[in-house]
Amino acid sequence: MYYRYDQGKGYMQGFKGLYSEEEFIIKKRHVKPKKPKSLVPTESDEQQALFKWAFNHPVLKDYILHIPNERKCSVAAGAKFKRLGVRSGIPDIYLPIPKKSYHGLWIELKRVSGSKVQDSQKDWIAKLKAQGYAVYVAYGWMEAKAILEDYLNGTGFSQKA
Repeated sequence: MYYRYDQGKGYMQGFKGLYSEEEFIIKKRHVKPKKPKSLVPTESDEQQALFKWAFNHPVLKDYILHIPNERKCSVAAGAKFKRLGVRSGIPDIYLPIPKKSYHGLWIELKRVSGSKVQDSQKDWIAKLKAQGYAVYVAYGWMEAKAILEDYLNGTGFSQKA
C-alpha cells in the first residue's frame, strides 16, 4: 500500500484511488517530524563544493588533494590507522605547488560558523609554517577558493593564518 503524510491530521493515510473502498484502510500512525536541517553547511558540504570548483580549474585539478583524516572509528581501528601513519590535526587540503618562498599550500577548512581550530591542528599549522609551507584556516569554501586563487596568482598573499 502507498501512503502519504497528512500534515493536518498528523498520520499516514493511504491513497484512496489505488484500492476499492473495501480494500482501503486508513493506517493511523504517528510520524515524528524531522529536525530541521542546519542552515550552515557541514564541513563535508563545504569541502565538496570547493573540490567541485577545483576539479574544473586548469591547474588545481591535477594537484589539489584532500587528506582524509576526519573519520570516527573504534579504538582498534584508530590504533591501526595510527600504525599506518594517520596523524591527528593535519590540515584538510594540500596543494604541492611551490610559489614564492613557500614549498606548498595547506588549508584547514572549517564550516562558516560553529567550528573552531583544535589544539592538534594549531600544532600542525605551526610545524608546517616552520618548514616553509603556507598554511591557512578557511571558514567556508569561498574563503578557501580565494586563498587558492591568491596563492596561485601570487597576489594579496601574506602568511598570517
